[in-house]
Amino acid sequence: IKTEVEGYLSNCKFNNLPILESDLKLHLDTTIRRSDKTKKKVIPVIKKKGIDGEKMDLFIISDYLSHFIYGIQNGTRTISTGKSKGNRYTHGTIKNYFGLLEQWKRFEKAKKKKYTWLDISIPFYEEFLIYCNNSKLSKNFTGRLIKQLKVIAQAAMDEGIHTNNIFRDKRFETLSETAMNIALTEKELDNLYNLNFSEKSNSDIIRDLFLVGCYTAQRWSDFSKINQN
Repeated sequence: IKTEVEGYLSNCKFNNLPILESDLKLHLDTTIRRSDKTKKKVIPVIKKKGIDGEKMDLFIISDYLSHFIYGIQNGTRTISTGKSKGNRYTHGTIKNYFGLLEQWKRFEKAKKKKYTWLDISIPFYEEFLIYCNNSKLSKNFTGRLIKQLKVIAQAAMDEGIHTNNIFRDKRFETLSETAMNIALTEKELDNLYNLNFSEKSNSDIIRDLFLVGCYTAQRWSDFSKINQN
């Protein structure tokens, strides 16, 4: 383009002709736009390591996510905003990002496509919601996946990998709903505590572990780590 513009200007100067925007546009349309030599848009290939040690193309979302997880696992990537800024990601959060990667790979397999950052759009968002709904994922779980996708999209944009900020659009919302949590009453827990399991091997141990879980009010990921100490 630069060469053609300079050529047009030199020709105008040599022939003492006025420089007209319309003429320049016509010249470029003829020599550049309609030329078989016009280069197609090239997507940059940015190679980094992923969770399996393989090199990744960070313009592909699944590859970037793998690279992102690799960073939060080894501590080279820390929390970038909020009160926990600078802290390492917790085991539970890392596990959630692995969950996003698993669901994302299933989504790509279903669509038979590798998505790049250029593919993120409102129609894509709606398509992803339909997939989650058809996969019978809960609204809260789907919302968590979208929230995590927005986090990595922002991280990738901060790193200069893409400039597509459609994920900030208000229509690209994180979904949630009030979950109906079912819990036993204290009377029901007492009834369990007083059951006689003498004739059922190991049932008393199972019951005791269940009650420990109830009375410590820990979620499974934490409760399962409790030991005798």
